[in-house]
Amino acid sequence: MKYITVPSNIDYEKLFSNLKGKEIFKNEIKEATYVFLSFLYPTKKYLESTKRYNGFKPINSSKMNQITRNRFSTVKTLLLDSKSNSTGPIIIETKHQSGVISKCYRLNDELFNNPGEKLVKLGENSSNRLLKFEQEGLNKQNEFQQPYQFLIDMYNAEITIDKDAVNYVDSLKKLLLEKVSTYEGDKAEMTNKVINRMRELKNKINSVKKKNFRPKVSQSNHRLNSVITRLNRELRYYLRINGNRLVEVDLKSSQPYVLGTILCDRFFSNDSSIEYSLNNIYSQLYNELYYISNNNNSNYTNNINTSSINTSSNYTNTINTSSINTNSIYINYNNINYTNTIINNSIYNKEGFPKYFMFGGLDSAAEIIKYRNLPFNSGFYDFFNKTYLGGHYDTQKTKNDIMSLLNLDDTKKRKHINLIQVFKIYFTDINSFIESVNSFKKIKSSTAILLQRSESFLFLRIGCKEIHDKLNGVPFLTIHDSILIEEKYAESIGNILTDKLTDYTGIKPGVSIKSIENPMENLERISDEEWNELLLNR
Repeated sequence: MKYITVPSNIDYEKLFSNLKGKEIFKNEIKEATYVFLSFLYPTKKYLESTKRYNGFKPINSSKMNQITRNRFSTVKTLLLDSKSNSTGPIIIETKHQSGVISKCYRLNDELFNNPGEKLVKLGENSSNRLLKFEQEGLNKQNEFQQPYQFLIDMYNAEITIDKDAVNYVDSLKKLLLEKVSTYEGDKAEMTNKVINRMRELKNKINSVKKKNFRPKVSQSNHRLNSVITRLNRELRYYLRINGNRLVEVDLKSSQPYVLGTILCDRFFSNDSSIEYSLNNIYSQLYNELYYISNNNNSNYTNNINTSSINTSSNYTNTINTSSINTNSIYINYNNINYTNTIINNSIYNKEGFPKYFMFGGLDSAAEIIKYRNLPFNSGFYDFFNKTYLGGHYDTQKTKNDIMSLLNLDDTKKRKHINLIQVFKIYFTDINSFIESVNSFKKIKSSTAILLQRSESFLFLRIGCKEIHDKLNGVPFLTIHDSILIEEKYAESIGNILTDKLTDYTGIKPGVSIKSIENPMENLERISDEEWNELLLNR
């Protein structure tokens, strides 16, 4: 028999009081109701996984009917009744789309914020159906992780952490407590924050010592997460493989580079045999884009007749330059090339998705070719600054604003970031694509998820797999877009990674090899940074 957790702050006696029929039928409805409510119970894991949907959870009706023996419709009707609560126990998010996203559900506000906790023991048949569903989920997770298994197996290598890591934490703690002694605010509060922070660092160290790495690939962004990926940068210095110190091999300008690799007709093709494609990497987004591109009534899209696209012609867009601060950034408007820009409306009124992304034309569009030819392999951020921003930004400022360009979905804030406004002039359709995708309410943070999944496919499944095969299983660890490896192998894997990704995407990436700094040599600076972070999180 299986126990499940459901909200206790529901009057179940009232909820089930009007059930009609034989006792066996009523028991089935009760258990089906408990099962469904257990899916909506707001655990920490639930809250994290539904953050993009404001707490609503997509639930497939056919799957739920399998679990509840086709009682799902009755259960929903029952739970929408307000007899057992001030409102019905559940809320349904009706903005769903067949083939794109399942209907979403959530406990009502009162229960969501204060559900209470009740354990329910299911009968044998309900237990078996739920266990079967959970096993299918595990099988699906195992199947999903299979292409990454060679990376998960790396955690069986001789991975250790130097004993001096604890000395570093103790030294950092001493400096932070000295700052507490001169702090004019609540000393007890800050002392506790320091102690908790240091405990957190030592727990991570102990997890490495115990080899409790817990590697797992996220089904959301397809990144490989583990204790190592969550390890503070300063503690990476103390990591060892086979007793040897490690260096980092990084994919430079990773997100802008990945954006360039997806800007091609092949990526947006509906050919399921193409592994590196939107359809395979992010089918939900592919379905959404395909839907809005084919639906003339959609408020996301322009009335663009794709058959009229002539890639040999020039199209001129009307650019509103009033929002660009020309006092801080020099822009020579006379040199702007508007070739092949076919979108005239702004995403700010939910229009402007470049439909030709879905129907061909990317490979011959001048704007796309120009972006794909940017020097990702040699100082992308410096090049972008000097070429498009007049050289007024430093590298970190350019990088930060490029990340905002790719990920920021607040259109009002985007208007006040000069780099985004400049990018909109030179790369109009690419910006329209980014803002269109970021505007979807049903699938939050779509551009970020798309780029992270694409990055994981290229870096982990293509680049790292090639390294693994060519170096005959030499152990290394990955942290999103970088590799930790013994220094003697660094140059070799840098070359392998560059050659493989260039061959696979047609665009040469930038790869850098970096030593990991000894945190004891920068203890004062690190303690200042830690202290400021503690103050911010009061």
